[in-house]
Amino acid sequence: MNVFGRILLVLILGIGQASSQTLSLSEAGTLSPVLSETSGLETSGTDGYWTHNDSGGQPKLYRINASGMLERTVHVSGATNMDWEDLTRDAAGNLYIGDFGNNSNSRTDLTIYKVPDPDASLSDTVAAVTIQFHYPEQSAFPPPPAQLQCDLEAMVHLNGNLFLFTKNRSEPFSGYTRMYRVPDAPGTYAAQLLDSFYAGPGPALTDWITAADISPDRQKLVLLSYNKLWLFPCRNGRPLLSGAAVSIQFSGGTTLKEGVVFTDNQRVAISDEALSTFLPPRLYTADLGPWIPINCCEKPAGLRAVPAGSNKLRFIWQAVPGADGYRARIRGNDGSLAQRTGSDTTQLFSGLTPGLTYQGFAQARCGNQVSAPSDTITYSLLRLASSQHAAKNKQASITLLCSPYRECWLDHGTSSGVLQLINANGAITINQQISPQQIIRLESLPAGWYAWMFTPDGSCQHEAPAMRATAGSCWLP
Repeated sequence: MNVFGRILLVLILGIGQASSQTLSLSEAGTLSPVLSETSGLETSGTDGYWTHNDSGGQPKLYRINASGMLERTVHVSGATNMDWEDLTRDAAGNLYIGDFGNNSNSRTDLTIYKVPDPDASLSDTVAAVTIQFHYPEQSAFPPPPAQLQCDLEAMVHLNGNLFLFTKNRSEPFSGYTRMYRVPDAPGTYAAQLLDSFYAGPGPALTDWITAADISPDRQKLVLLSYNKLWLFPCRNGRPLLSGAAVSIQFSGGTTLKEGVVFTDNQRVAISDEALSTFLPPRLYTADLGPWIPINCCEKPAGLRAVPAGSNKLRFIWQAVPGADGYRARIRGNDGSLAQRTGSDTTQLFSGLTPGLTYQGFAQARCGNQVSAPSDTITYSLLRLASSQHAAKNKQASITLLCSPYRECWLDHGTSSGVLQLINANGAITINQQISPQQIIRLESLPAGWYAWMFTPDGSCQHEAPAMRATAGSCWLP
């Protein structure tokens, strides 16, 4: 950060946005003056961290212990430090160094250096390969003030890709950070814009993004700013920035916090740059446990019941991110209970009794977690009309069944035929060919009493309509 920025930050030190969520950072130690502009932070084993300086620093990685004491320095060959801003690590241990700081939004040489795990070697040098990228949306270097969205200080690795979160310098400040993606393999790429996140109205110094990390279980994402962080606590396999974010304000005020890393699935370490000789760089730890739900498995939404015959109901609901199975339960007002399990977002209940009212819900399973029950639905299989039709020495019982949701069907064995629905004025409102157990939906009809008549296919045409058709009446609510 330049001198003017440091002076301005000192003037607003301790001033930030109001927030109902506050977090006290525990100071772990003071960093060496060599790290006065420490920016990225990544774990080193179980008892230390890797970090580096930003613009103008040496192309070096520095290992510090859990108290912030400098223990080792590793030179990165094949690299320069134009403006290193963040560190991240993949599952194989490789480190990625983001040389993409771009205060003026005018750089055309944005680079990420990939180096082998320095913890796996005693050498004081690691060799870098390069990943270069550009923003396809940027055509001016720099763009107009309102479009200053090309600075970058935050990066995480996930599933073979690097996800980049911009530092918004727009004037006036728009409050959004953009998320881009580039592959983690050496090469030259057009960064793919995936999403954006509204951090807040500003001022910019408190609502721009300065670092990011993802938890070891890949469930949680944090975005850092000078006086707060944003926690996405329940990813459940969804794209990054999906789901609700919790804004957590630091109780200690505003400093140049530019490094964050998860040390386990609920604790983070944070580093800040020196503000002056009297405010040296520091290392902090924090527990995000109070903001992480015990159960991240979301309950199914959009549960509905669809009749599948005179004694069948099909439950349907929306998929839950990260769910690997579901359970649906139904209970009749006669005390009967049934349960179905499976991986689909639908379950069929058969053997139900027309005339009963049923209540049911669904739950999701995400690994070893089971969600809360969905909202309960109530469904009645109402027998609203029936009549008998005598034909050639045998009795055939035909019944029109309707649900409260205006889904109707004829319980008439194996016969297909024509169903007519006639309103109180004698007008035919439905004249439809219908097959056994086929559901027809009557949402568009006004409420009231209707007469219905069903004429089976293959009836003797010389018979009078009253002899070959079945008729009844029903009420549509």
